[in-house]
Amino acid sequence: MRMPLPQPSARSRRAGLTVLELVSALALLVIVLGTLMVALNSATDIWARNTSKTRALQKARQALDLLATDLASAVAQSTARSEPTAPTSSKEPFFIAENKSNRQIALYFVRQRSPAEVSGSGALSLEAVAYSWTTNGLSRYERPLSTTADGTIEPTASDQLVRFKADVEKITAVSNVVAASVVRFVPLVYQPLSPTLTPSETQPLEPLNASVPKIELADLPDFIDVHLACVERQDSSSAGTTNYVTRRITLPAAQASRLP
Repeated sequence: MRMPLPQPSARSRRAGLTVLELVSALALLVIVLGTLMVALNSATDIWARNTSKTRALQKARQALDLLATDLASAVAQSTARSEPTAPTSSKEPFFIAENKSNRQIALYFVRQRSPAEVSGSGALSLEAVAYSWTTNGLSRYERPLSTTADGTIEPTASDQLVRFKADVEKITAVSNVVAASVVRFVPLVYQPLSPTLTPSETQPLEPLNASVPKIELADLPDFIDVHLACVERQDSSSAGTTNYVTRRITLPAAQASRLP
């Protein structure tokens, strides 16, 4: 007698997945992964922009810190400006701010060096410092002032600053860059107060521009407002994004600052 074949149960008939179920599952997986990728790309872009902004601001702040440190040790003429024999700013400047064009602005001044920086028998504890801005960034240059065998400054410190300024202006290739991210440099110089001037005359000078291309002071200004605009040049994600940093740098005892 022939035995009948066992019939498949309902459980065994549903053990596998149909093609429609597989396609539906794959489509759902693609949608979920696509959504996650979009969210991940957006988060990555935001992180890159924030990182670029932070990097540019850090470089600008470091440049401002260096400038503030140098200006904190700046010195002026040894002769009080109230005396009749005091040199005029145009004859013996110790602080020069100049705007040759909208693409080149520079500050030149003399500062006191620390004992650790002084080396050599012919070196004085003073140096000329220049901060020169071009469209390639903000650069810093320095040169120790020289002395004669008897320790006197020859030529004068002001003359050496003027010569140093001329040498810096001859530099064609950008070098000594302290902040390549700086795309705009605006120093506002405030004149020292004088009893001979009225309050309206002691207002800050205009920003350096075509009408005010140059400021020469035999004394130091009371303080300087420095405005920097910076971008991260090497990061395409920050293209078109400009960040701004502003700081007021006070020169301690500006009018009382004298040569040692």
